[in-house]
Amino acid sequence: MVKRLLQSVLNWSRANVMARLHLPTLIIIISNFGFTAMISVYGVFYLNVFLNVYKMDATHVTLVQTLFMVWNAINDPIFGYIQDIGCGVKWLMNRRKVVLYMGPLFALSFLLFWFPWGTGGLIASVQLLICLFVFDSLLTLVLSAYCGMMVELSVREKDRLRLVVYGEVLSLIAGSVIYPIDNLSKQQTDFGVFQIFTVVVALVAAVCMLITGLFASDEAAQVKEFSVEITEELCAKQAKLSKEGHTISENKFRAAIQVSWQVIREFEFICVVSGLFFRSLRNVVNEQFLIIFIPILLSPFGYLPLGSTELSLYYVLARSVGGVLFLVLWPVTKKFGPLNINNALAVLTIINCTVALIVGRGFLPYIAVFILVENTLSRCGFYGFYTVFVGEVIDNDMKRHQRKTPMSTVIFTLKALFNKPAEQLGPIIILSMLAWGDYQKKRDGIYSCPNTIPPVHNNETFVDFTTTTTTPPPILTASDCDSLLTTMFYVATIYPLLNAILELAFMVPYEIRRRRRMTEVAQTEVTEKPVVALNV
Repeated sequence: MVKRLLQSVLNWSRANVMARLHLPTLIIIISNFGFTAMISVYGVFYLNVFLNVYKMDATHVTLVQTLFMVWNAINDPIFGYIQDIGCGVKWLMNRRKVVLYMGPLFALSFLLFWFPWGTGGLIASVQLLICLFVFDSLLTLVLSAYCGMMVELSVREKDRLRLVVYGEVLSLIAGSVIYPIDNLSKQQTDFGVFQIFTVVVALVAAVCMLITGLFASDEAAQVKEFSVEITEELCAKQAKLSKEGHTISENKFRAAIQVSWQVIREFEFICVVSGLFFRSLRNVVNEQFLIIFIPILLSPFGYLPLGSTELSLYYVLARSVGGVLFLVLWPVTKKFGPLNINNALAVLTIINCTVALIVGRGFLPYIAVFILVENTLSRCGFYGFYTVFVGEVIDNDMKRHQRKTPMSTVIFTLKALFNKPAEQLGPIIILSMLAWGDYQKKRDGIYSCPNTIPPVHNNETFVDFTTTTTTPPPILTASDCDSLLTTMFYVATIYPLLNAILELAFMVPYEIRRRRRMTEVAQTEVTEKPVVALNV
């Protein structure tokens, strides 16, 4: 009797779950698990590894980031035009095949960061430069195809929000990989264990992308949904140019320039891209400098000490609570819309930073709370909400210009053209601001400051691949300590405050324009109904 009851419960649960889950969405979004796991490890650890493990000079990091910023901005539209306008290679124009063929290579490029190529600061600098170029190029190619698949699955906001929810759940699971990596590698002091974890992450990510590449659909929902009369403007112009003796490549180049100019002039595109730029500046700093802020502002004074389980759990919470908050806000998001919730999060950020400035850096428990709240607010819906906003831009662009197919990849990569520089500009800004407090020279002497508590594993040191000699940490004066801590505190509070204000400056006008357009559409539908009735 008990066995039958258990079997019936299990069968009902399995059927109920399968009925609720949307298989095409799962097939696409499973890659998000792999992306998030790799990008989480990359974002949290790469800067710390090159600065504190490979002992790369901060000025070299700034130089590499500046060079990479240029390439990072250029490669995005190149790959976008290849996938949407054409390059003569058919599989590159098929989003599913791009994920299938290039996904495993993308996972392999992730491993380049974690295995040092030799000793010496110059070799570390060259390694970082090449790793960033290769990793980001493959990231752009695969992720632009993946984002195109996401927005082309459906044109309905309900379905896109479902994608976002599935993605947030998988991101929460994937983001939790930070805890075992950081804890078991003892904050990268046991670098061999850290390297083993990175290999496992790369293998899992490759499998996830293979699943999407093998089983996802190739058909775009916009082609079926928007039954517009195609004017074939671009095709007609290309045929005319061909008769005049121009080459096909020249025609495609002209088409790419024309499409790009049409997109970047659109009000919605400008607002969404600008808002995302300032959100990205916040998010990338929270991603990469959390592991640098905490060991200076809190750990030396007994809060979240280095090597403790509490510190590893704090890192996990800082990365995951934003996703949990998004899921908690899901009913509210469906009721008020993602745009209103996104703007409300920016307002809460302004309040959080203002309170931190009023309280000051002397109250250490609140600094821990402030950093956790800031990470939560900057991550909550960051990718999901803006994916929905860009999806609306793609739909409006297709209807406005009567395109034969949606310019999904072009628009995503044009967005990246203006937003990818934020991923390098953010660290450059922060490193420049920390230089005012002489962070590079004073960081190793933080435990000579008053009221500090030496870490539990003070007999362990980072593996130094750049030198065979060790130098004692500097002894800081009270003035040096105050300068370092004050600089880092104001960087951690004023920087996100300014970015949240600037994000709102673009997203509020976008919200006003969107409401006005929806009102006009509703009024048009109301006025057309009597006309239809009379004709009948």
